[in-house]
Amino acid sequence: MQCGASLEYAPGVAVLRCTYCGHENSIAIADQPIVEQDFRQTLHQLASKVATQESISIHCDSCGASYSFDAAVHAGECPFCGSPVVAKTKQHRELQPQALLPFQVTRDQARSAFHQWLGNLWFAPSKLKDYARNDAHLAGMYVPYWTYDADTATTYRGERGDNYQVRETYRAVENGQEVERTRTVTKIRWSPAAGRVTRFFDDVLVLASRSLPREVTERLEPWDLAN
Repeated sequence: MQCGASLEYAPGVAVLRCTYCGHENSIAIADQPIVEQDFRQTLHQLASKVATQESISIHCDSCGASYSFDAAVHAGECPFCGSPVVAKTKQHRELQPQALLPFQVTRDQARSAFHQWLGNLWFAPSKLKDYARNDAHLAGMYVPYWTYDADTATTYRGERGDNYQVRETYRAVENGQEVERTRTVTKIRWSPAAGRVTRFFDDVLVLASRSLPREVTERLEPWDLAN
């Protein structure tokens, strides 16, 4: 930092850039791998040994979302509904994330996609259109997730039904006369069944926040965890 202004992150680069003087600060990229933790052991250590950080928790009374501002910011707008909020001096401990996926979409790309989506709405509220005209309202949000691995084994016991077909004879009335016909009938043969199924689930994502509805976060998936 040289001129004292806030630095901004640009997707696709590994620097923070000042929009006023052009100074850049490199973002340190950790080389150490992310170590997967045992679930039960981690639960036991959460209270004392797992890295945590203090943050100012903000609750929006309009939409019910919870989020946090920067330490130096005490007022602003809710990033979910746009309502004005004032940060309360209520701090709480939260788990420090082990990794972060950087943004892949630039502000211009996000603005273009938002305006295109808005243009496809037939009856968009006027407040939403006014909100879209102010580019300052467009801000990226980091959403926390847990990743789980599970090696499962399931035993089952029941009955198995197998379809089979037989030919049967029946009598019908055609043109006022009784005739004999045949048809194919499907039946089910039941037999005892039991077994064991094993399956490994890798990197199952579970949302670690209640601020966003599940139907909204499901539209953001799938996340590219490989890159």
